Amino acid sequence: MKLSQWLAFSDSEQIEKARTAEGQERFDLVLILLSITNPEKDWGNQPAIETITQYIQILTDIYNIRSLPLYANTKGKDKDQDDKIPKPWEYKDRDSSYIVHAFASHYGWEIGYILDLNAVTAIKLLQEILLSDYFDKEQQYDLSEMAYSYDKGTKKMKHKAMKRPQWMQNDTRKLTVVKRKIPKAIMPLGKVISANELE
Repeated sequence: MKLSQWLAFSDSEQIEKARTAEGQERFDLVLILLSITNPEKDWGNQPAIETITQYIQILTDIYNIRSLPLYANTKGKDKDQDDKIPKPWEYKDRDSSYIVHAFASHYGWEIGYILDLNAVTAIKLLQEILLSDYFDKEQQYDLSEMAYSYDKGTKKMKHKAMKRPQWMQNDTRKLTVVKRKIPKAIMPLGKVISANELE
């Protein structure tokens, strides 16, 4: 899948509908996805194996992209209050323009070359661009006065880390440890010898 094809339906609900649809509705949505990636072909009259193979490839690319931290770590999380207020410079499909701008400004590539990139590779490169930009800003921030505040209790300067975007933060969800009793029937018989006692 090319980057231009990913951008064509990355914000569309067609992907989610194709996963949950059944019967004829699912087949129609599959044809829509396939027609975006290869509009020259009449997918309704192609061999089933070719159609299925291409569709699996599309879903594989979508899964690989959405598994990246840039997408995975922001799914279902609440935005900051400032992010909920629409910005005056926002417009429809601005994400596509931003991605093209990011590649053009960092690598000097032309728009045709950018849109022809493999979608998975392009999103990985975009993530690296965003990481590089953030770490540059973080370094400048750490060298400025804004990164430190005076703690009256300890009478020392306290470092205040720059806030990172959600996709760069660790997953703070805790694993739940379930305690269970071992049935007596499967408990070992006799003295249990540890590995240290064997040495």
